[in-house]
Amino acid sequence: MKKNLPFLLFCLTISFFSCKEKDEEEDPVISIGSNIVFYGKLDGEVLYYKFEDHTNVTLVNKEEHPGETSCVYISTFQTVGQINNVNIKMGTAVYDIDHPETNANFDSFFAVGSRPYSNNAANGAYFAVRDKVGTEWNSNGDQTGSAFTIDAINPVELGGYYNEKVKITLNCKLYAGSLSKNLSNATLVCYFRKL
Repeated sequence: MKKNLPFLLFCLTISFFSCKEKDEEEDPVISIGSNIVFYGKLDGEVLYYKFEDHTNVTLVNKEEHPGETSCVYISTFQTVGQINNVNIKMGTAVYDIDHPETNANFDSFFAVGSRPYSNNAANGAYFAVRDKVGTEWNSNGDQTGSAFTIDAINPVELGGYYNEKVKITLNCKLYAGSLSKNLSNATLVCYFRKL
């Protein structure tokens, strides 16, 4: 029995560290080269929505506000027939409705850097995500101490349209009615289209 004791201790040590590694999985590495993806922790619950191609994705839209000098670019993606849904809007008050934007103008709007949050993206960023049971959580509310950063951009032609592929990191408070949760370690890769 004494001869087997070191072997048993060795097996228990390996088993312990193997379980520990599984429990402490690291956040995935997401880059501008990734497909459309969202990863984040909503009060610690991992939300990880991946899209391997564009067939299951509702890509982009633009809201124009006639008579105003503003527009909101929208990027939404969800799996068909499922509740996994991510909705992001970026608005600007510096937009001339009478003159279509150039590619350079469009690129500059998505320049790398921080953005403020703004209710419904009137002049900033808005973010919403559905959790695993289908509740939608959005950024309309107090965002003191929150961050929204465009880390990388890549202009691409897609479906005959000029698009901006964007990698965003965010940490913020999300709301569903009177409830709130913290979104942390969140990364998003999505497309915005120049229409």
